[in-house]
Amino acid sequence: MPTDLIIIGDSHTRALIAGAKALGLGVKSLTLSGTAWFEADVEFSRETGLASPRRKWVGRSAAKLGAALGHNSPFTAGLPVILSCMNLGRMNARFQWRGHGYAGDPLDLDAGDIPVSRAVFRAFIESELARPLELIANVQATGCALTVAAPPNFARRQGARDATAIFTDCIRALGATCFNPWEHYAPGTTDLPSDHAHRDGRHGNDAYGTWAMQTMLANNLIALPAPKAAKRA
Repeated sequence: MPTDLIIIGDSHTRALIAGAKALGLGVKSLTLSGTAWFEADVEFSRETGLASPRRKWVGRSAAKLGAALGHNSPFTAGLPVILSCMNLGRMNARFQWRGHGYAGDPLDLDAGDIPVSRAVFRAFIESELARPLELIANVQATGCALTVAAPPNFARRQGARDATAIFTDCIRALGATCFNPWEHYAPGTTDLPSDHAHRDGRHGNDAYGTWAMQTMLANNLIALPAPKAAKRA
């Protein structure tokens, strides 16, 4: 089967890969450690696409994917790329570990927490995103058709939804396409559908992946060639 798109990222890529395959798309993929992404230990590389100063297997894995596509880097293979590389749940947890609670969401405030305004919360999220945004900007500069997929979040908290919106804003400020699942549910939705949740309660399942891929295609968020997109709609 010919390759239609590339999916790269953390554990959230598994649902997207399953969804793409369910729609009959040919996929090449690379799933790296979520910890590596969260620690901002994955960097852009002109030679292989991705590299890491501490995890040498990152560069080797990226080079292997590029070679499977006939290129040094997956980002220069002329195929659309979906990138899922930000663990917003762990980012929010780190905010809470410091004794802060997001004032925009009463459920995020525990006894003894220091309430923090929306502006400070946004500044924290933006500071955490600095290195991932640098990587995404470098990938965008290769000219590949890039779509950044924000992760699903089943925490049922306003802070999670607001963090996803901030992440989305930052991606779009780079001129990159971003898929934010919250924008495609009915207005006022506060919980992602339970039938979209993996049994671990933290990831989307295959049904979520299929819905996400269908939604991205229907909203032209993935730059597949028009005839292929129409055929599989």
